[in-house]
Amino acid sequence: MKMQSALLPQLQQKLKLSPQIIQSIEILQLPLMALVEHIQQELVDNPVLEEVVDEKKDENLKESADAAQTTGENEKGNEIDRLGEITEDWREFYSQTTVRRNTGSEERDQKQEALENTAAKPMSLQDYLMGQLSLIDVPGNLTEACENIIYSIDKSGYLASPLEEILQSLEKPLLLEEVKEALGIVQALEPPGVGARNLQECLMLQLDKRDPNYQLTKELLLNHLESIEMKKYPVIAKKTGYSLEVIKRQVEFIRTLNPKPGSLFCDETIPYVVPEVKVEYIDGKYEVFLIDNTNVPQLHISSFYKKFLSESGTDTSTRQYIQKKNRIREMAY
Repeated sequence: MKMQSALLPQLQQKLKLSPQIIQSIEILQLPLMALVEHIQQELVDNPVLEEVVDEKKDENLKESADAAQTTGENEKGNEIDRLGEITEDWREFYSQTTVRRNTGSEERDQKQEALENTAAKPMSLQDYLMGQLSLIDVPGNLTEACENIIYSIDKSGYLASPLEEILQSLEKPLLLEEVKEALGIVQALEPPGVGARNLQECLMLQLDKRDPNYQLTKELLLNHLESIEMKKYPVIAKKTGYSLEVIKRQVEFIRTLNPKPGSLFCDETIPYVVPEVKVEYIDGKYEVFLIDNTNVPQLHISSFYKKFLSESGTDTSTRQYIQKKNRIREMAY
């Protein structure tokens, strides 16, 4: 069989996106807060860009400020005329009292405003455990060990350090049995299962000894946890002597236990979410509206750099740099 090569024409359709379109799509996909941050960063990186200032808004604010200042001056003059009728001693006393009252009020208002504008720090697992520890009667010699154990618990709620290391970190020497006793105190705190050293111990700590099925559940966790993971229920039923239905029921109960008790707490501050759309129920149907957020900066090319490019004395490297920054702006916005 003879083989040979040949050139054959072929038609294909391909879609190629230019860098400008790709950049525009990426910007369109940004959430509102990320878009504001991106624009602010562009203002820092690109000297050609300037933020558009609403002149009408600034003019209205200026007029309002001037009117308020005029009104304040008139009221101040009337107040001085009225106080002129009061004796000098009383005027001095009144002035000092007013200054102290206003100063204290302003300080309180500023502190209150700062507190209201500060995001509340979520309670951590360690804070929650330390709060419980302060409410129970702990032997004095075990307090330090309990605190060290609490601060050695990871985000999942497990003890991250061996007891031997915790023993060596104590300022007051203790026996290993005493450190184990301190661990028992911490493990008795909420949430159930906290301070465990492995999954088996974590699940065991969540069991209630008053439960009629406590012994069966304990046996399943101690001796058949691996078989439960592999769903070998008939093998477990044969070894324990319980029916298959009873084993399955207890396995379902075990699945309700929390393998990561520390996950109920979060150390990170939850960021604020700014809505970009709103949904309203109008005439029997839902309507979606885009929220006009005025916090997004509007950009334009600086008139200074426009004039700079039009001048004939500009050197080539500077001109190329400005033109490059200008093209980046046109590509993105």
